[in-house]
Amino acid sequence: MTKKVRPNEPCPCGSGRKYKKCCNGPGAPVAAGGLPHTQTDRASAFEKLDFFIDELWEEEEEAAFDAFWGRHGEHEGELPKDLLVMSQDVQEAWFAFDYEVDDGVRVIDEFLKQAVLSGSERSFLMAMSQSSMRLYEVQETVPGTAMTLHDLVEGDVVIVSERTASRTIARHECLAARVIPRGCSGRPEIEMGVLPIPSFLRDQVLAGIKKHRSEFLRDHPGASINAFYKLIPP
Repeated sequence: MTKKVRPNEPCPCGSGRKYKKCCNGPGAPVAAGGLPHTQTDRASAFEKLDFFIDELWEEEEEAAFDAFWGRHGEHEGELPKDLLVMSQDVQEAWFAFDYEVDDGVRVIDEFLKQAVLSGSERSFLMAMSQSSMRLYEVQETVPGTAMTLHDLVEGDVVIVSERTASRTIARHECLAARVIPRGCSGRPEIEMGVLPIPSFLRDQVLAGIKKHRSEFLRDHPGASINAFYKLIPP
C-alpha cells in the first residue's frame, strides 16, 4: 500500500517544497497526482501519438519544421550526429506538445480528445503537455543516478533522476531541457531531448531568453510563464 503523503511533508516529486504547495497545490499539474507510468506505458503512448501525427498532421509538421529550423534548415545535416538526434527530439516534442497548429490548438490537445488510452498513458501525456523547455545549470551530479538542476531564468531548483547524462555532464554545465514532475522512476525526469549550451554561448542565450520573456509578459498581460516557454525551443 502506498504511504499517504501529509500536506506539510516534503513533496515526493523532489522539488524540496511542501506537498500542499507543490504536487497537491491548487495549481498542480494533473499528472503530478495522476497515475504512475512505466517505460512500456511511455513507449506505447508515443507510438500512438506518432501514428496520429503521421496520419493527420503531416502538412502541419512540415510547417513546424520550417518554423523550428528557420534559416538553418538547409544545414541540419551538418550537425554532429549526437547533436542532430537531440535537436530532432526537441523539434518533435515541440511540435507535438507546444506548437499551435491553429490559434490555440495543439496536436496533443486533439490527440487526448480522440485517442483510446490507458490511464497511465494519458497521465504521462498530460505531464508532457504541461511541460516546457527551460534553461538550466547543473549544480550537482550523482553519476548514474541524479542531477540537481538550477533554472537560470526562474530560479527554481529540481533534482531529476538521470542515469545516462549524469555520467557525462559536469557541474556548472548549461543545458536546455524539458522536465516532467514524475517520470517512470516516480521522480522528476528529463524528457525528449537535452541540448547542451556551450559555455561561450551561455551568456548570450540567457540574455536572449530574458529579453524575450520581458517582451512576452509586456505584450501578453496575464499570460502564464509556461505559455512563454512553449514558444522558445526554436
